[in-house]
Amino acid sequence: MNRLHRLLRLLAILALATGLLAACGNDDNGDDTDSDTPDVPADAGDPSDTDDPGDDTGSDDPPESDSPGAAGTVVVDGVSYAMDESFRCDPDIGVDMAERELDVQFLGSSSEGNITVHFSVGQIGSNPNQDFSYNGPEGVYGAFYSPLGGDQWMGEGDDTYDSEPFTVEGNSITGGGLLFDAMTMEDSIEVEVDLTFPDEIQSC
Repeated sequence: MNRLHRLLRLLAILALATGLLAACGNDDNGDDTDSDTPDVPADAGDPSDTDDPGDDTGSDDPPESDSPGAAGTVVVDGVSYAMDESFRCDPDIGVDMAERELDVQFLGSSSEGNITVHFSVGQIGSNPNQDFSYNGPEGVYGAFYSPLGGDQWMGEGDDTYDSEPFTVEGNSITGGGLLFDAMTMEDSIEVEVDLTFPDEIQSC
C-alpha cells in the first residue's frame, strides 16, 4: 500500500509541476511599447551621473523570505518560502473504498526555482489519512499519514505524532511533519506550513 501511495504521489507532483506551472508561466501581457527614445532636455545631464546608489540588488531572482505570500508560507528545514497561488481541486478520485474530503495545491517560487505543494485529506475504508507532497529546490518529497489509535498518528518510516500532523480549520492549513524522498525514501526534510485556500472548487 505504501508503494502505491508513493507512486500516486509522485505522479501527482509531476503532473502538477508540468501542468500548473506551464499554465501559470505565460506572463506575456501583449503590450506593444514604442521603442523610440523620448526627447531629453539638453540640460538634463547624464542620468548615470548621480550619487544615488539606486536599487541594484545584484540579482533579479526572488529571494527566500519570511514574508508570507498570498497563499501563506511553507518552511522547509528552516528555510521559508512564500506561496503565491492556491487551488482547491475536485476531491472526487473515482476510486471505490477511497474518498477525499479536501484536495488543495499551492504554487510558489524561490531564487532556485518553482515550488509546488499538494495536500489532501481522505479516507480509505473507515480509516482517515493525510497526504502531503512537496516539489522544490530540495527535491521531491512526500509522506502519507494515518492514525495509530487514540490521538497518535504515523507517517512514513517509524515517525509518529501525538496528534494529526496537519490541522484544517475553515480555509486554513497549519502544522508540519517529516517528508521523505519520493524515489528512495531515504533522505528526509522537515516541513511546517501556514497556508490558506479558496472556497471555489475547480478541476485540477
